[in-house]
Parts: sequence; structure tokens; C-alpha cells
Amino acid sequence: MGNLAQQLTAGKVRISLDPDKIEKGLYDLINFDLDFTENEEYFRHDTLSLGYMDEADRLVKEHLAENKVTNKKELFYCCSDLLSMVFDSSFYGDWTLEVVESHKENEFVVFYSYIS
Repeated sequence: MGNLAQQLTAGKVRISLDPDKIEKGLYDLINFDLDFTENEEYFRHDTLSLGYMDEADRLVKEHLAENKVTNKKELFYCCSDLLSMVFDSSFYGDWTLEVVESHKENEFVVFYSYIS
């Protein structure tokens, strides 16, 4: 973890479990890391040729194709899986995740923090 500057950062994303909104919410969860959105040299070699917008788009769509997300517990595990793909590198240190219910039905607020 020699790359870490020991800076604590936090983020918050609202994610609706509605089928037409969940993909965008999960994308918003991981799109802060430019290696998954802008730095094409870090994408898998076929990501763009398969029609994905970027690596973050691919990760979300592949995850949703394999995993059902219909409740808070499933959303927690989905967010944890996606964030671990981002945070499990030498650039990031410890991280944490919390999913809480929103005042809107079928909507949750996902809080995460990490050391970089």
C-alpha cells in the first residue's frame, strides 16, 4: 500500500431497485474511478467493441445479468461486489459500505468511504 496518501474520501449514491433505474444507480456508484470510465488502456480489450460505453458500464451490466437485485440485502452484496472491483488495487486502502433505506419506496442510499 505504498501508493496511498492516506486521504479519506466518502461518496453517496441513491439507487432505485426499479428495473429501469437500477443500472444507472449502480453505474453512478463506480464511475468515480477514471480507470473504469475514461482511461481506455485499463478496459478489457473487447469492452468497446462489444458495445459497452466503458468498463463501468460493462461491469454493471454483466453483474445484473448474473445477479438478481430485488431487496436491500441483495443490493448490499451487489454494491460490495462492484466496489471491490474498484477498490481492490494498490491505489486504494481500506473501504467501507453502508446501504440504508430512503424515504422513497424501492430506493436506497448507498454510502461508501475509502482511503486513497
